[in-house]
Amino acid sequence: MGVLSGYKIIELSGIGPGPLCGMLFADLGAEVIRVDRKNTVMPNQQPKFDITGRSKKSICLNLKDPESKEVLFLPRHGKGHFISPSKINFRANIDALKQLGATDIVSISAVGSLKEDLKPGMFVIVDQFIDRTFARNKTFFDDDIVAHVSMAKPTSEGLMNACEESIKYENIQYKRGAT
Repeated sequence: MGVLSGYKIIELSGIGPGPLCGMLFADLGAEVIRVDRKNTVMPNQQPKFDITGRSKKSICLNLKDPESKEVLFLPRHGKGHFISPSKINFRANIDALKQLGATDIVSISAVGSLKEDLKPGMFVIVDQFIDRTFARNKTFFDDDIVAHVSMAKPTSEGLMNACEESIKYENIQYKRGAT
């Protein structure tokens, strides 16, 4: 039982400082689930010399198998988490995902709340958002094109349902429908 007891952390194997951070979170009591590449590690069985794997669960995904559901992961702050929010080239990121065949995007953010009903560690499935990122282009369109895109309903009902189903399956505390 540690100070992070009750928290669930997802660690993507081999991404930046993930293994060491995951190890620290696990040592502090968090439940850490490591996503490994298929055929590199058996579920819940760590390699002989993996000192960062202690007390972590492991799930395996083959992101290149044409018969599996395809998932693309893009670390928007760059490998090693070094690009500040206002410097992220979201247009290039979305273009790259589209060229790789992505049809939907789920974005995860770690932010706080002043609302008492939104406790630390709770997942929120937003149905509306406020973009407070400054000093960057806020459109895909340049000076030569005038276009209007409605933000009345900026989220996908289908993606919200899929996220909610996964969150329920993992028994994670959440709230749906918040800003």
